[in-house]
Amino acid sequence: MASTLTICNILAFLAIACLATPVFCQLCQDLDTNGCKLLIASKPDFCTTSPLANTACQRTCGNCPLTCYHCPLKPVNDSITCTTTKHCASSEMCMINTLYAHDGHIEHILSCIDRSVCDGAGFGFNSNLVGKRHQRRNLNLHCCHTDLCNVPDFTTTTQRAQVSSVTPPGFYSCHSDIVFVVDESGSVGFAGFKKVISFITDIVGHLDVGTHGDQLSLLLFDNDPHLQWYLNDYTTKADLLNALTYVPYHNGTTNTGSALKYVRENVFQFKNGDRPTAKNVVVVITDGRSSNHTATVAESNNLRRDGVRMVVLGVGNAVNSELIDIAGVYANAAKVAGYDHLPEAESKILKLIC
Repeated sequence: MASTLTICNILAFLAIACLATPVFCQLCQDLDTNGCKLLIASKPDFCTTSPLANTACQRTCGNCPLTCYHCPLKPVNDSITCTTTKHCASSEMCMINTLYAHDGHIEHILSCIDRSVCDGAGFGFNSNLVGKRHQRRNLNLHCCHTDLCNVPDFTTTTQRAQVSSVTPPGFYSCHSDIVFVVDESGSVGFAGFKKVISFITDIVGHLDVGTHGDQLSLLLFDNDPHLQWYLNDYTTKADLLNALTYVPYHNGTTNTGSALKYVRENVFQFKNGDRPTAKNVVVVITDGRSSNHTATVAESNNLRRDGVRMVVLGVGNAVNSELIDIAGVYANAAKVAGYDHLPEAESKILKLIC
């Protein structure tokens, strides 16, 4: 009852404040940012259902034009060179366009860009697109939808000249389409499986979930693949976290190859949420050798040829050599001693996803 009264009091305060100072509400600022955050924490659908989302809590709900770093004419080489900013149009997002030169150096152009470009328009992609485009290119366009999010190194701890903190500590804006492929064979057990789901829940908590941020699909596998949801089934963090509380455990063998084939043929498809401008990442979590090593390696290779980054997390008795075979490179593989140790890998997995 107390929490309900608190929410009602905040709503009443914000509504009265907007009526008393309508000019302020038209400036696209929050009347009380802490109050808005409390409302969203208590009522996850506040930004989509309450009229105050467009008046008293415009900035917290993402309904204000963005402020982005703006260096569109002269490329910058690191995260602190660009110090100018720009107020974008309401139809624009923040953008960083990265050039990976043949001599090894990297350059970035930062500015605003129309949302339609971030969704693939202008690159020849449309609703009839099926399958995944190859990512063998030297340019990488990244879009994001929070103020000053277009920073060259999204996981850097470097402080910029004009702001005290560009990205909240532990928050990652990766613009990735991420598929978690989770082993639910008999060796995992119900208790171990629940710890894996808890680990994924923690990962989601650090991501910028949304159609213009990070999207996540979940596929379980034993003898057969068991898709829980596609990339575009849950487009808000609240809905995704809620879905993770209802994931069933099946039990069986470890047919990893079949699961990876399902991801390639069904999940990374435009109609199921695969975005042409987003990075594709598969995170395999397993505790044992696959039932068909040859098929597992072949499907891992197929996904990498399609431009997918393969990340693998082994638990306990997982075979080291197979983990590296799935990941393709040693750096994309991690291993923990047991399911109680999963949190130890969280930071590395987040960085590999980005």
